[in-house]
Amino acid sequence: MKIWQLLVAVALCSVAFAAFRAENAFWTGMVRFESWTIVLAAILLIIHRRGVRCAFAIGFALFALPYLALAYLPVVQAAHPARALLEDVWGPRIVTKLSASNPNFMRRAQALTPNGNWSIETLEDNRRYYVLRAAPRHEWLAIGIDLGALAFGALGGALSVLIERQECRARTQSTREAEEQT
Repeated sequence: MKIWQLLVAVALCSVAFAAFRAENAFWTGMVRFESWTIVLAAILLIIHRRGVRCAFAIGFALFALPYLALAYLPVVQAAHPARALLEDVWGPRIVTKLSASNPNFMRRAQALTPNGNWSIETLEDNRRYYVLRAAPRHEWLAIGIDLGALAFGALGGALSVLIERQECRARTQSTREAEEQT
């Protein structure tokens, strides 16, 4: 791997990490732009490269492009695996817990969770608390979908390279056998 390729990989990862950290529409859009740019670059590589690089680009584009195109349909997005993963791993996260005897509970609950997403739970010290939860943000789901498309595309590219190498070996073997027979 060349140094410029490592620098590009670090830059792409830093955009994804910044998007997860910031959780806003700008960084989510940057990840979406990054994903579509990489897929479109793979399509250009299909046209301008040959051999293993072309095989990787074909596999990447065939796996990532439909994933990105279909993932933003509302029907697909509601049942998307990234949604379940993000909700299991990161959400809903506890914002704060307030004692049931706190007189300012309603004011603080409305300030911290405007959607009214709170519940009364008994926590580890057997006292009752009002637990304020924040649901996973829509930006996290969009970032997860875009990064999932890139990972899925990389898997498709790797499979395509394996198939290309096996076909190359088979062609080489058949050429050797043909030369030995003559």
